[in-house]
Amino acid sequence: MNENEQYKAALERLVKLYEMNTGASESAAKLILSLCNEYWSFNTLELIRFDRANLKAALTAIEGRVVTMEHPSRFIPTKIIDEMVSKYIN
Repeated sequence: MNENEQYKAALERLVKLYEMNTGASESAAKLILSLCNEYWSFNTLELIRFDRANLKAALTAIEGRVVTMEHPSRFIPTKIIDEMVSKYIN
């Protein structure tokens, strides 16, 4: 898999985690939102809510954002991002 594909797969995994409505769902949403812009921050201590597979996805998503310079909305529907904002930011 190339870097864009890894980034996309990581974001998709985090979206699935968000949609599961577990204790880690809010953390997954906040991480995704923090990758969208500098106004939404993510406390790295929230990573302890993730199991190993989701931790790897989170780290891959962070790396993917930095390396590819692609906004998460390229891979995640804006509707889902907007839902995260209204649920956890507003």
